[in-house]
Amino acid sequence: MEHSTAAVALQAFVGQADAQFHDLAQGLGQWVLASPRTLAEVEQHTLAAIKEVGQQVLAGACQLAVVATPTPPTTPRTQPPAPDVASALRSAQYQFAAN
Repeated sequence: MEHSTAAVALQAFVGQADAQFHDLAQGLGQWVLASPRTLAEVEQHTLAAIKEVGQQVLAGACQLAVVATPTPPTTPRTQPPAPDVASALRSAQYQFAAN
């Protein structure tokens, strides 16, 4: 993976996470201001919203990890070395002459 690819992917991830947390805070603030809430209601609503955004951020982080995983280099297939015909003939001639 090229450095520029990682930088672009990271920037996109940070931008998405930033937007998600911004939307969470904006929505939570509007919900709290809409009517009186108990502490338990605010806590329950906040935790549910954070869990949802957290799962989205986790999914984005996993995608980022996939982009960051280097691809193993491929090695070209090589043919087995050609047999040394001259050596084989000399060996055969030597064995033939020895018998």
